[in-house]
Order: sequence, then structure tokens, then C-alpha cells
Amino acid sequence: MSHYLVPPEFLMLFGAVCAVLSLAGLFLKSSIRRSFLLITVAAALGFSISFISYVSKTLPARDVSDSEQKITARVTDFPSESEKYAKVSIRLTGDNVPNLNAMLYSFDKDILELLPGDIINADVKLKTADERYGEPFSRDNARNIYLRCYLNGGIEVIGKSPLAFLYFPKSITKNIKESAVRVFPEDSAPFIIALLTGDKELLYADVKLYSDMAATGILHVVAVSGMHVAFLVGFIQMLIRRKKLASMIGIPLVWLFVPITGATPSVVRAAFMQSMVLTAPLFGRENDGITSLSAVLAALLLINPNACASVGLQLSFAATAGIILATPKINKALLSRFSKFGRSSRKGSGIPGRVADKALKGVCAAFSATIGALIFSTPVSVLYFGYVSVIGILVNILIFWAISICFIFGYIACFIGLIWLPAGTFIGALTSVFVRYIIAVVGAGASVPYAAVYTESNVFGYWLVLVYIVFILCYAFRRKEGFRAIIPVCIAVSSFCCVIIFTEYSAKNDTGTFIAADVGQGQSLIFTVGNATAVIDCGGKSTNNNAGDTVASLLLGSGRKTVDVLALTHFDEDHVNGAVRLMARMNVRCLVVPDGYFDRAAREEVLSAAEKYGVQVYIIREDAVITAGDLKINVYTTKGRDEYGLMFMACLGDFEAFISGDATISEEQRFLINHTLPDTELFVAGHHGSKYSSCDELLNALNAEYVIVSCGYNSYGHPTEEALKRFKNAGMEIYRTDQMGTISVKIGG
Repeated sequence: MSHYLVPPEFLMLFGAVCAVLSLAGLFLKSSIRRSFLLITVAAALGFSISFISYVSKTLPARDVSDSEQKITARVTDFPSESEKYAKVSIRLTGDNVPNLNAMLYSFDKDILELLPGDIINADVKLKTADERYGEPFSRDNARNIYLRCYLNGGIEVIGKSPLAFLYFPKSITKNIKESAVRVFPEDSAPFIIALLTGDKELLYADVKLYSDMAATGILHVVAVSGMHVAFLVGFIQMLIRRKKLASMIGIPLVWLFVPITGATPSVVRAAFMQSMVLTAPLFGRENDGITSLSAVLAALLLINPNACASVGLQLSFAATAGIILATPKINKALLSRFSKFGRSSRKGSGIPGRVADKALKGVCAAFSATIGALIFSTPVSVLYFGYVSVIGILVNILIFWAISICFIFGYIACFIGLIWLPAGTFIGALTSVFVRYIIAVVGAGASVPYAAVYTESNVFGYWLVLVYIVFILCYAFRRKEGFRAIIPVCIAVSSFCCVIIFTEYSAKNDTGTFIAADVGQGQSLIFTVGNATAVIDCGGKSTNNNAGDTVASLLLGSGRKTVDVLALTHFDEDHVNGAVRLMARMNVRCLVVPDGYFDRAAREEVLSAAEKYGVQVYIIREDAVITAGDLKINVYTTKGRDEYGLMFMACLGDFEAFISGDATISEEQRFLINHTLPDTELFVAGHHGSKYSSCDELLNALNAEYVIVSCGYNSYGHPTEEALKRFKNAGMEIYRTDQMGTISVKIGG
């Protein structure tokens, strides 16, 4: 409530009201007094802690935002590097800035030699971390980071913190990553590093594997959480048969594992709960799952109330609540159903029968745990990511056993590799067999039609709501003998089949649709007619989502798995930085690009991806025509000051849409000398509404009824008043993605 509903300036008032209400609870009957007091006192505490955090962290960060300062700070982790910048987490310690956790960025990457515990002086520009691209942003605050510091000058290491030795878990993590790169083959190392440490940087680089893992619902495997802690504890208990000794050794190792994997809310939660499981028998106490879960959640939110906005925390606690409340009942029901099979196996087959019985119990346990975890976590996943994996249950069952092997032997290979590389490499090679099995299963699962359903299409969203309603009603009105899942399962499956049939029918009978996707400051345009699909440009900036993911979700949500044509106007980042991800996630048949310089990094990346994914490439050197079903696209070449580009006229029946990319006024005027344009229905504003594009001559020649401005948060002033005025004078209705989001135009033939 504090984070999502109550304005921060009213938090203390709400806390005071709850405190007063708690006093009134003293006069209630004893039967409800305790519950009422617990609720009101906890609410008063929650509102008050949230207000204190807002006053002591958020407001001081905002006060120094946009200022340039010379800061003193303590480095708290090893730096990480991406394609365009390097970053490192720091703790501000100087007198001129608030003592908060921050992230230091360097576009020159001159911070890569820093070590945890270093004390530094640096000239930086400060930005508050609770805002990004002009919109509220809570991800950094959820990780207890309140400022972003952009290196704006020199940096100097002036000393070492006396507490630097406390960062030794960070050194262990770094050594594990470096060892994994050495002992594991190139195709296995990214997965192993993510599995062991939670660092997914290398995994992100493998776009296809990461997309397949998302589609099959197993990204939780590399988000270090309770499963990994359970593997660790199980391995310790297997080695040490004495329970008390295993607990005494296991608890410290579990809490060492927490900082090694980044101390995310999910791993802290898992460590706390496993500690409760290990500690309870030592003191003769009963472990209660919900009490433990509530206690660790309360502790995390008392330390950092903004952690409630963490997607990882929400998913972790939702999944664990489902496992605690539902998994035992599901598992019991499954085992009772298959009890006859289990008994016959034990009686008649000796050792093979016992093996089959254990395998059956293992499958039932994996299935039950997966279903339990999905009950509460699925709505959270849909809310944040816009999709739900349908095939995830099967994939989880098939790979669960291999994940445990990769986790345990991955650590063994890395630690032995630090001592003796050949032995570590040998174990790494053996473990890679199981990694490749996992990757193969994931790839096969992701290739299944409708492996994941995307709620960008409202039909699948409605289906998911229907499934929850049916299950809730069937459970609420269950018979005395218990809940029978067969009826809601049959309804869910049959309705899913109906949704697929409807989606396929709608796509096949699409008379024509034009979509300007909301990709922030960029452009991505989609044309569909029947089963044909064409995409012009796929890029965007100033948004938290990759343009390729946005376009793929729109298309997959409408039942489309193939892009017949992906055409690019030019190779600026805001027009192409999602192309690689789109090619990885969908079957793109051909890529159309302009001729010109081959030393552009973006061009090399796109063409390399096209070769990797088997996409046919057409380099346009003169005007051409492309067809996709009934859609005809006239392609025009242009030559700017720095590079070649393309313009497009998309034609479907009596509908025409003109796309000029980032062509300047001079390029447009040269183009009009050699080309005669028909009256068009739709014009996509040049260069996102720049005053240097969309000249009067072009607008008069097009005589368009509508103009769509594809833009987002930017520092260029797009769309400019000059461009908007020209559109109005030309009699065009103006539509903007920065104000309206994704814009869809239905074409009636």
C-alpha cells in the first residue's frame, strides 16, 4: 500500500491513524482483539518505516539530482562491463552528498580496475535512481540503490577501507566466474555462470537461448533462489549423515552462499527458510512454512521498504507461498492416484520396481512443486512480462534432475579448476553433457506452437482469467470427498484449444492491419494481411523493453510465428537495436537493408545474426518492389550525408502508407524530383517528428489523412512544434506513440 497506493507525503498520517486504531482495539472482545492489534500495529509500523525511508533516502537523493559533484565513495563490488559502458556499485561516504548506495557508470570504462573496499574520489553527475526516461522507476530503489553517478571527469583511488576483508564473498564469486570460463566449453559457460552465481550477462548475449528459456518458463533456474539453496543443503546432508552436524555446517554455508549470489530477496528468503528447517530440530521446535515466509518478508521490508517493488521478490514469495500451501495437497493426490502402480512395481520387479517407484515419486514431486509455484506467481509474471509458458510444466519435469547435477558438479568443477585446471576441465566437460541436454530440451520446448501465450492479445488474457475463475469455483464448491481437478482441467484445455482456433482464424482472415509499436524513442512498424507479416524497422531507446521483444510479443500474441519481411530504413540504433532479438524469437524469412558502409557496428551485428539464424538478406542498391501476401512495398533508395537509406510505400488495396525513416528535408526534396507519389492514407513522420524532416513539399505530395509520430522520452524535443504545425497545416490527424502507446490501424480492404 505504501509503495503503490499512498502518496509518500501522507505515509506518516496513515501510520498515525493505524496507531490510533490499535488503541481502540484494546476495547474489543478478546476473541478478535489480538488479530486486530496485530494488523493495526503492523500497518502503523509499515507506514512509518516507509515514510522514514522516503525522508532519509529518496528525498536526499532528489535534492542532489542533476548536480555535478566531487564525491568520495567506497566501492562495494567488482565492476561489470557491457558493450557501451562499465558500472560498479558504491557507497557514498562524503559530506557533500547523502550517504546512500549508488551505481557509478563510466562510458570510457576506466573503472574496470577498481576492487571492493577501494576508497575513491570522482567527479560525477548525479541522477536520482527513482526516475528513468521521464517515468517513475522502482527497480534500483528495490535493490537499495538511490543514485546513479555518471563519471564526468577524473577518478582517483585514495585508500582502502579497513573493512575491505568483508567483501571476500565477492572475490569468491569473481573466481567462480573466471574458473567457469576456463573449465567449461564456450556453449556451456554462460548457463553455468548464471546457474551458480545468478550473473546473467553472458546468458543475455545468447539471445536465442535466453528467449527459449523465457518461452519455456525456466528462467527461474538461473535466478538463484530456494531451489539452489535446497540443492546445496541436500548435498551437505548427503555427505554428512549426522543431522545435527549437517545443520551446524549447512547453516553457515547457506549464509555464505547468499552474498556470493548477490543477496537478492529470493536467495535471502530461501536461506532464512532453510535455516529455519535446519534449526527447528536442534531445538525441538516445529517449522511452520507460512510463519517463516512472513517473518523473512517482514525483515526484508523493514530493512528496505522499497524492496516490495522488486519483481524477483514478488515472484519468489508468490511461488513459495504456492509451494507451501498447495504443493503437499497436489502431491498427496497424485501419489494416491498412482499408488496401485507403485505397489505393483515394488512387489513384482525387485530393484527395477523400486527405481520406477522412486522415479514416479520424483516426477510427482516435480509436477506438484511446479504447479504450486505457478498458482500465485503466474499473475505476477503476466503483469510484468505479458506472457505465460504453457509448456513450462513439462520442461521443468524433464530438466529438474539435470539442473541439480549441473549445480553441484558445476561448483565442484570450478573449485577444482582453481587448484588444478586439467581436473576441473575434465569435470566441466562431463557436466557440459547435462547442460547441453537442458539446452536441447529448452530449444525443443520453445519450438512447440503456443509454447507460451502472450497477453498482448486480449483473448489469451481472458482465457487465463477464465481458468482461474473455474478453478476457484470448483475448489469453493468441492464435494466432501475432496477437490477433483479433472473438470477444471478439461475446461482449461478445451477453452485453450478454442482460443487457438479463434486466433488462427482471425490471423488467416485479417483484411489488413498496420501497427506502430510503442518502442520509446524509435520506430517499429508492423503490416499484416492474412498470414503475411512485414516489419519495417525494429528499434527503440529510452524504454526498459527491447523493441524486438515488444514486436515479437505483439505478433506471437496474435498467433503469428513468421515474419515474411524485416526491412530497415537505416542502421541508427533507434531503428535496429531490436532486430537481432526479433530474428532470434521468430522465424524471419528475409531481411531488406540499404547499401552503403559496412563498418557500422550495428550493421555488422544485424547481418551476422541474419547469417546465424538463416535469414535471407537483400541489399537494396536501386528502387525495388517487395511483396508479402497481398501487401506490396515499394522500396526507394536515398543517399544522405553519411550513409545510404531506404524509404517505403506500403500498398494494400486502396490503402497506402509512406515511411521516410530519418530522411532529412534535403533528401526528401531530392527524392521528389525523381518520384511521383500517389495520395496516401497514412504517413509515418520522418525522424520521429524532427523539424529537419517532413517538409511541406513531401506532405503536399502525399496528401495523407493521418500521420503517426513514433517517439518517446528524448532530449531532442521530438516531436517539434515546427513539425506538428506542418502536419496540422496539411490537414492530417496526428497520432503519437508517446501519448497513446501502441497504435493499431485496421484496413478494410
